[in-house]
Amino acid sequence: MILMLLMVPYEIEAGSVEIVNRNKNIFTDGVKVYSESLYIEADRGVETSTSLELFDNVYVISKKIHFKANRLLYHTPYKKLYAGGDIKIWRQDTLKGDSLIFEREKETGMMFRNLLYISDSITVKGNSGSFHKDTVIVKGKPRFNSPEMTVDSDSIIYYASDSTFIFLGNVFFEGSEVRGSGGKLVHSAQKKHSILSSSPYIFQKRDSITGERIDIYHNSKILNAYKGMTINYTEEGRNKVLGDTVKVYYNEKSIDSVLVLQNAWGEFVKSETGIKESR
Repeated sequence: MILMLLMVPYEIEAGSVEIVNRNKNIFTDGVKVYSESLYIEADRGVETSTSLELFDNVYVISKKIHFKANRLLYHTPYKKLYAGGDIKIWRQDTLKGDSLIFEREKETGMMFRNLLYISDSITVKGNSGSFHKDTVIVKGKPRFNSPEMTVDSDSIIYYASDSTFIFLGNVFFEGSEVRGSGGKLVHSAQKKHSILSSSPYIFQKRDSITGERIDIYHNSKILNAYKGMTINYTEEGRNKVLGDTVKVYYNEKSIDSVLVLQNAWGEFVKSETGIKESR
């Protein structure tokens, strides 16, 4: 094992080394890199006066984050790591992608192409994203999957501290009981609670719910639509209900019952005979 002590902010151990010239060294037969708050392993590497490039089975440990890659470029003056090929990052959760730019001191990074986020039974797929401390941002029309529902949107922000997902832009979700759309969806994976806003719309086979904001309680199967309206189709006709708060109790196939709190207004249209109105 050859130990190289150079005028760089790290030390290198390697099975063998070829010194090409003053500005280039080639390491083979296993490489280990030691630095403050950084440890790297790889099969081989090339060092120049400004960078260290490592190849094959690259494994990096940096403070709270570990990751692996097929290749790694370390620009020593800028303390940045550029990784490519089958990226896998371990934190409290797991991130995968094709390439990575990693800021060593801040422990932040940007992921590109085929991003996959994994946390317990939740996965998110997107084209690109970034991470910082307990926050992950996924862009490029990501898709969210959990045991409760699937969500498509323009982007997703995830806060690991309280397991909250924020879906932004062209949101469409589908669960085992309900489907819906809107401009923004805030979903708490811990509390099994969602808030749909910006033109929210929820529908089932024969029912629909709209309002300024809709709260969804997944465990108890209750919807609260504020300044809401629900339309329910039965064999007898169409039932339309409005109010300041429309509380909807639902099951897997349809609405069970509706409770309106304040400023209630209702309209029932029979299939054949006409309209009945109530307040």
